[in-house]
Amino acid sequence: MNILDEVISFCNQKNITGALLVTGQWGCGKSYFVENTLMNNNKIKDSFAVIKISLFGIKTPEQFNLELKKQYIKVRYTKKDKNIEKKVYAGLNIVKSIVSKASPMTQVIVSADWSVFVNIEDFDNKKILLIFDDLERCGLESDTILGMMNEYIETLKHKTIIIANEELMSLRSFDKDTKHGIYRQMKEKIVSRTIKLTPDHTAIVNGIIEKYKESNDGYKDFLLYSSTNIKKIFLNSGTDNIRSLKCALQDFERFYQVIVKYTSDLNIKTDMIYNYLALVFEYKIGNLSEKKESLTKFLGDSEIKEKYKNYNIQYGNGSMRQWITDGNWDEVLFINELQEINNRMIGKEPMEILLDYRDLMLVDDNVLESGFDPLMKDAYLGKFDLNTYIVIFGMLIEAKDFKIQLPCEVNYSELKKGINIRMEDILSGKMKETASVMRIIPDAKIQCLGEEAKNLINNISKFRDELDYTANRHLVTTALLQKNSRDVNEWLFKYTGAFDVEYATNIAEYFRSSSNIIRRYIINDLEQSWQDDRLCSPNNIDISISGLTKLCEMSHQIETYGEISSALYNLLNDKILKTIKNYKIRKSAYESIGSTS
Repeated sequence: MNILDEVISFCNQKNITGALLVTGQWGCGKSYFVENTLMNNNKIKDSFAVIKISLFGIKTPEQFNLELKKQYIKVRYTKKDKNIEKKVYAGLNIVKSIVSKASPMTQVIVSADWSVFVNIEDFDNKKILLIFDDLERCGLESDTILGMMNEYIETLKHKTIIIANEELMSLRSFDKDTKHGIYRQMKEKIVSRTIKLTPDHTAIVNGIIEKYKESNDGYKDFLLYSSTNIKKIFLNSGTDNIRSLKCALQDFERFYQVIVKYTSDLNIKTDMIYNYLALVFEYKIGNLSEKKESLTKFLGDSEIKEKYKNYNIQYGNGSMRQWITDGNWDEVLFINELQEINNRMIGKEPMEILLDYRDLMLVDDNVLESGFDPLMKDAYLGKFDLNTYIVIFGMLIEAKDFKIQLPCEVNYSELKKGINIRMEDILSGKMKETASVMRIIPDAKIQCLGEEAKNLINNISKFRDELDYTANRHLVTTALLQKNSRDVNEWLFKYTGAFDVEYATNIAEYFRSSSNIIRRYIINDLEQSWQDDRLCSPNNIDISISGLTKLCEMSHQIETYGEISSALYNLLNDKILKTIKNYKIRKSAYESIGSTS
């Protein structure tokens, strides 16, 4: 369920009956969703004036009205006059002074709640959208606060969203035992629908990193580089607590500033932050304590091992455990742990050391002399994963930057063959990309390379962008060749890579040898897959048109033996021709855009 779509749908309903309750655990991103997603959504901003207050610390009805109407004034008039709040207060103080002199008894009334002078009403052709956050932390009893909200919902007919951790409502001292029944009764009266928010880990991590203010140069870039890894561990941890993640990323910066002094090895950095986040998340749920042996127990727990498969147990992490559980910062211990990690690299082959260090300025001359040529020979044979090929390009950039003469020339034609071998192995299912972090090179650094190198990096980038949906190719192909109707039915409509000639040939042969009932399912699945925009993207459209044309030609060559089979062939051809026509329209649009840009 898309939470934003649900909220927008609620807001767009013309009938106003009850509020929308968005619930979820503390730290799961309810307030983050409201402030960063909902309030920045154009559909909401164009139609509604959003008035949001936190109920945290609200202890009286007067305080509730005061905070709500102060926010209303701020939203309505700030764009026109940034000093509006100060002017309102100044004017009200004058009123108080005059009224109190005229009738001292009215001083209590005037000072009690100046918001009586303000009405919350639609303005600038926009409806009012009220958002009340932190219901579970409100200092008023449930019947009181919900009753006050109901005035705005039923009487004034304002769209209203309530944000709460509903699980904690029963723990409030106001609402325990029989009082909690009042909350349920009031909820039934004013809440029309309840939805539960689950975190969008990708958006959350991207947002946190984007807004991060680093104390050490390069830390934010490192977080950006490690974002895929961070999202993965945040998801696997199951904590869904954004505050814990924010604090962990902030605290790890202290370790990072020490790490960069002793090594530039990106593997060490990424392993370190992975380990640190795992320790933090498990400490938060009670699986790690201040006792030294708790770390040993942590590392031996089978469930934790399964949860954090990329945890590097070769690192001591005693310094991290102390910092997380005791608040004890032991820089000397951490440096010793880093030195032990570096010492493990002794005895490795020169090629392995090159790949471990990556930074050419950190390796000895003899390592470069002995290791670079074997490294390139293996690269030409397609022996490396795509991350390693990116590492190699990073070395070439460093060689350019620092004018380092490499031991041998790079043969880009052979390098292209090696990269293509790796890509083909991935698509065929022979090999998998298992790295938890997808390594990239900033565009600014790529510019120093020649066109051949740039094109190869671009090919890797495009392949990775499409890998999430082309990964099913070998599964579909295998099923087609084996005439496995169950697997074809499972995977055919899920493959949305380019519809090339080879794939079309396999489809045609499978269709020819199938029964009519299977043919009917094939047509449905193919039509569904052809509707995916990725088949006719600028990169794929020519390939897909060629493949569809081939399928159409082959279908005409297949003999038919009855009315139903003939009808099925005609139906398939109609679907193919219609799709080709649509794709050609798309292609013309792409070309038109290209010619005007």
